[in-house]
Amino acid sequence: MLMHLRACENYLENVLPRFVDRVMELNWLRDWSSGFRYVPLYIYGPEGCGKTRLLKEFARKFS
Repeated sequence: MLMHLRACENYLENVLPRFVDRVMELNWLRDWSSGFRYVPLYIYGPEGCGKTRLLKEFARKFS
């Protein structure tokens, strides 16, 4: 997943709106990903709600 986000980084920078105030979600993702899990995490929501941007910022901040 992180590799895909990095590959698309240049494209996404030009397409996505500014990232604002998702500190709680980023911290939750950091805490969740720090443990070993047997099940994948699914991020879902309506189109345009910021799923890709959230993961992109997570990859940028914590990788």
